[in-house]
Order: sequence, then structure tokens, then C-alpha cells
Amino acid sequence: MIPVENRTHTNVVRLSRREFLITSAVVGGGLALSVGLARELSAAVAPTDASELGPWLTIAPDDTVVMRVPCPETGNGAMTLAALLMAEELRCDWSKTRVECIPLNRDARESGVYGALDGSKVFSFGGRSTDPKLVALLQEIGATAREMLKVAAAKRLNVPAAEIEATNSTLRHARTNRTLRYGEVAADAARVELEKPPTVTPPKRLDLLAGKSVSKVVDRQIVNGSGVYGIDAKAPGMIYGALMQSPVHGGKLKRYDFEAIRRMPGVIGVAVIDPSEPRARLKTPLQGDESLAQSAIVVVAEHYWQARQALAALPLEWEDGDGAKWKTTEQLAAAVRAELEREGETVLKNEGDALAALESAATTIEAIYETPYADQAPLEPLNGMALFTGDRLEVWHSGSISAQSFIVAAEEAGLPFEKVHLHQQLVGGNFGRRNFGDDLRIVVAVAKQFPGRPVKV
Repeated sequence: MIPVENRTHTNVVRLSRREFLITSAVVGGGLALSVGLARELSAAVAPTDASELGPWLTIAPDDTVVMRVPCPETGNGAMTLAALLMAEELRCDWSKTRVECIPLNRDARESGVYGALDGSKVFSFGGRSTDPKLVALLQEIGATAREMLKVAAAKRLNVPAAEIEATNSTLRHARTNRTLRYGEVAADAARVELEKPPTVTPPKRLDLLAGKSVSKVVDRQIVNGSGVYGIDAKAPGMIYGALMQSPVHGGKLKRYDFEAIRRMPGVIGVAVIDPSEPRARLKTPLQGDESLAQSAIVVVAEHYWQARQALAALPLEWEDGDGAKWKTTEQLAAAVRAELEREGETVLKNEGDALAALESAATTIEAIYETPYADQAPLEPLNGMALFTGDRLEVWHSGSISAQSFIVAAEEAGLPFEKVHLHQQLVGGNFGRRNFGDDLRIVVAVAKQFPGRPVKV
């Protein structure tokens, strides 16, 4: 990354009361549940301060349940499924639940409470598939909380825990017809240590996950426009970057003339993205060079339109490299045909004798059907915002795998995980394009060239 010009600016971030309430949550006098797998059960600690929340699940005195899940919402319902798996076991009132993404900075600071950054516990739901290990983990979290609440209620009512029934956020002792709400015993439940792993609900007793239609947890936000996607992220003092990547995969920026746009309205500077620069690689959920950005140049300005206009006026030249042979749709089609006609390839499946059938047919029709290379086209364009201050990185991003985004951002910034903060946004479509975090790498690379101001690319 080469900053041609960087006009430094010191910005004081001031939040309105509404912005403060949106970015903070207070749950007092409730249950903050920290659990791993059932075999790793340990006593959860009740929060003594309203802002000290547990990592997976909280229950407030008014029975509001906050569940943190590892799956951002990409439109496939993964976030809702994760919450349903927990709620099914917890047997809480679904209408009183809230769902959030796990805070990965906390995972770094508290020795892997989520197991997301080291990959020890948290996995993901993608496309049309579900991860059995993640299903089991989420079920155990909900079941553990349920049993802790039952033990707390039993002590309050002075009866055996086995006689307590939990359903719809209510704990009932049938023999004496006494009931307690989850919120009433949540603080006591936080001090319970279970003697054995909980039992997961058998499929025939499922309620939320069987026979009912449940709306996605973000449907209302999407319909009323309150949902915040990556493209919606804003911050005081934000500047904008307009990006142009190599038109050919693997190409390089050969030259550019910043002087031609230096005095255009709002222009602050440029950053060159060079994927060949040496960097320490970290272990990510999705390994490979797909997380490395393509060669690119970014014009940074006070407003997006200024940056875009300046980028359009910037004289530059690209060097295509080896990718030039796949530059057009015709070249791609020819390469595919050449591979199909190459001798010695392994046949994966061969049924019947097609050649014999063709030779004996009265009429044969020969045709070649081709489709152009299909780019993923999510409704929300790739984007991100980052604030780099030298010893801290804050990013707003709508990636489909939070841990991948987080680790790629830390890698590009050259900072330890404890110094990186990811704000996971709603995802406006994925189709595989938002899996690797290469787009966020570009955003972080630009932010490093303009420290102290949030940069949106």
C-alpha cells in the first residue's frame, strides 16, 4: 500500500443518545450463561455489573432472553436456526428472545470462550447445509441453561429439581401447582453448577423446530428498514474510498498519475493494494489464497461521489500477466472445450454406451451449449468500513463467516486479536462471494494508510 498523499485529521467521535443506546446493551440482575460443551460445564457467574454479559445466553428479570450465535444472517435463515436450536432446549418464550452475533474480540480476550478464532468449537451453517457439531453445541447450551434454571427453582420452592417442568419461560411444580418465571430465578441460576450433562430433547418432543412456521429473526428489521447492513455503516468523520481492481485475475498495476487528480474536489489521497507484499499469514477457517486481495488502487476523498469521479479521471495502466489468456468469455469457453477434449482424463461416471446409441440412431442432432462465466451478484455490493489508530482496529463488515473476516482483518492490520473489534452487519446476499474476507482485507489496507479516520470502501 503506497499513500501518495495523506492529509491527517484528528476526529473526536461524539455519539447521540440514540446512537449510544443502539451500540450498548444493559441487562441487570439476570443470568449470564457461559458454557462450552456439556463435558466442560462450569459454574456461570452472575453479573455484578449491568454491562458484564455472559458469552452465550442472558436472561433478564423481565424474561427477555438474549442469545448470541456464531452465524451472521445472510438471507438463508442460519441466524434463526441457530437461535431456534438454543431456544428449543431452553424452552423459553420465543416472542421474548433477542439474537445477536458473538463478539469475537471477547473470544480473543477471554481465552476462547466461543472457540471461534481457534476453530475448537464454533462452526457455521452455509448454503443449504448444517454442521452437526454446531447443532449439538447449540442444543447443549440451551439444555444447560434450562437445567440450571430448574435447579434454581427447585431450591427456591424446596422441592427436587426432577419435579420441575420448564416450558414457555415458566418453571412449574405440578404437585403443589406453584410457578416461577425464568427472570425471577435467573440470578440464582447463574450460580448453579450442574452435576451431570443435560439431556437433549428427543426429536418427537420438538416444538419450535417441528410443525411450526417461524419467521427469520431479522424479517421485521428488513421489512421496516431498520436492519443495518454493511453498506449502511456510518461514523462521524468518515471518508470514502472508490476502488478499482485489476480487470484480469492476477494482473498488476503498472503505473498511475496521481497528479492528474490531486486538485479535484475532496480528494485526499490514494492507496495501492499490492498482494505480493510479504505478510504473516494466520490460520483461518477457510484456508488458501482466496483471502488475498487482487491488485487494486483506491482513491480516497471526503465524499463517495468525489472519490468515484476522481478514480474515473485517474490515468492508469494495468499489466495483465498470465490471466490475459482468460480475459474474455470466448477465451474461457475455448479453454473449457480444450479441457473436455483432452485425452487421458478420469471418467467419473459412465452408464450405457452413448457412442453406440448415436451411431445406430436414425437422426442425430449436434449442438454445443455454453454459458458465460457467472459472477456472484449479491444485492448488497461488497463493502466495508474500518478505523485504524495504530494500536487498534475497528471494522464494520457484512461477511458471511465472522471468524474469517476477523482473522483476515487482524492479519492485514498486523495486530493481535485482542486489538481488533468486528461489528458484524447483516449480509445482503452471499452466494460464496463473501466467504473469504478478501474485500475486508482491502478496506483494512486502505484504513492503515489513513489512520485516525473511519474509511468506507
